[in-house]
Amino acid sequence: MMLNRYRRMAQAAALLSVFSLALTACGGGSQAGAAPSEAAPTTQALAADADQSANGNMVFCGGKDTGIQTNLVKNFNESQSAVKASYVELGPDTSATRTAAIQRLEGGNKDCDIYMTDVTWTAEWASQGWLYDQTGLVKNIGTEIMPSVLDTTVYDNKNWSTPFYTNAALVLYRKDRVQAPATWKELYKQAAKSEDNKLLIQLKPYEGLTVNFLELLYSAGGDAIDQDGKVVIDSPQTREVLQFMRDGLANGSIDRASLTYDETATRRAFESGVGGFQRNWPNSYASAQETNVGPETAVSPLPAFDDTNEPSGVLGGWNLAVPITAKNPGGAAAFIKYTVSRDQQKTMFLTNSQAPVIADIYSDPDVVKALPFSGELKQTLENAKPRPKSPAYAQISQAIYDNVYAVLSTSVSIDDAVKKMVSEMEKAQETF
Repeated sequence: MMLNRYRRMAQAAALLSVFSLALTACGGGSQAGAAPSEAAPTTQALAADADQSANGNMVFCGGKDTGIQTNLVKNFNESQSAVKASYVELGPDTSATRTAAIQRLEGGNKDCDIYMTDVTWTAEWASQGWLYDQTGLVKNIGTEIMPSVLDTTVYDNKNWSTPFYTNAALVLYRKDRVQAPATWKELYKQAAKSEDNKLLIQLKPYEGLTVNFLELLYSAGGDAIDQDGKVVIDSPQTREVLQFMRDGLANGSIDRASLTYDETATRRAFESGVGGFQRNWPNSYASAQETNVGPETAVSPLPAFDDTNEPSGVLGGWNLAVPITAKNPGGAAAFIKYTVSRDQQKTMFLTNSQAPVIADIYSDPDVVKALPFSGELKQTLENAKPRPKSPAYAQISQAIYDNVYAVLSTSVSIDDAVKKMVSEMEKAQETF
């Protein structure tokens, strides 16, 4: 990551650099999901005490090594002698990693004992019968994982992975131009008052738009898919949010260039002096501190839609899943327990700039010193929700961002867009 860069900031900035692509294009929104199994898979549970007699070699597989993986492996190997871990890169980015992992899983490859999985992959991989049920292991871990974060591992009332590290978006704002927003509606009102106050946000048609839309929808009390897998996005809240976003572009609350923005473009525009608000991941604060806007940049948790609702974000991050083809599931269990220990989560944050999955770490004195807005981040994480839980998440995300973008960028009616969105989401669900 960019730890050396952050240290030069004399700890004035966040130590929360993340995989921008991994957290904004999670699950490869443009990819098709894996083909459905012809028969329901047989569930295999990983014993809660599977680590007790673990020994031998254990292979941890995931995306491009950013330092966090090799540091974790090194620390684990130095902590004990019974199990020795190694790391294998599967691809240079989230999309390539997912493809390489699925090829191995479908082919019964036994080279990986743990997969580092995007939070949106849980339902797909579990439904295919590729993973051990980790429910017993999670209950036996001994450290308290934030409930919202742990929910990203759940499908069909079972935990199919264990959280590795997490993330959620924040609102960055120019305190010389605007004030911390109490609600999204109040933020839009402030943003519309002046060209200098505009909101910069990710509205191009990709996973980032899905996340931005869901943040507003969740905070307005709406949902996309319910616990039974039913598509429930055709709702008054969806229509209100779409109208709200469209009006924001029309009245100047949102910088219209946001229709072309991803996270990097948003960050760069804000750093150039454009706008009063920026919705982005926490690493954008550290980046802003190295520019002229740094001294005037402050952070706020994501707000509620209005004063009748509760705040909500959308979770990013990565989990640790054990495939049923693992040669050393006991070694995998030992590695997972070590990773989720409080000491290692704190070390991982301070050394590799990743958000812990344990709530009380955010109030640790060392963490508070290194991360000025640890309280705001914790608040957003605790209020956040997972993305829709579906084996067909990739297709569902595309149905959302394509139709939201159509509303924002063209004259397509909200009613027509919602009906098309529902139809495409239901067709995706029917493939599993």
